[in-house]
Amino acid sequence: MRLWELLLDTMATIKPKPPMTPAQSRREAGKRAKINQRIRDTQAGCAKKVADLRSKM
Repeated sequence: MRLWELLLDTMATIKPKPPMTPAQSRREAGKRAKINQRIRDTQAGCAKKVADLRSKM
């Protein structure tokens, strides 16, 4: 096996992450909840703008 083949084989290896602690899991869940809420708020705002524009037509 050539050196560059060996390097390519080791570069493609993905190491698994260690399991999260309960505190890390709670923080991650909180972050995801905030992001999802911001997405919902943005989508609702865009839908309202579209509805307003359509009502003016």
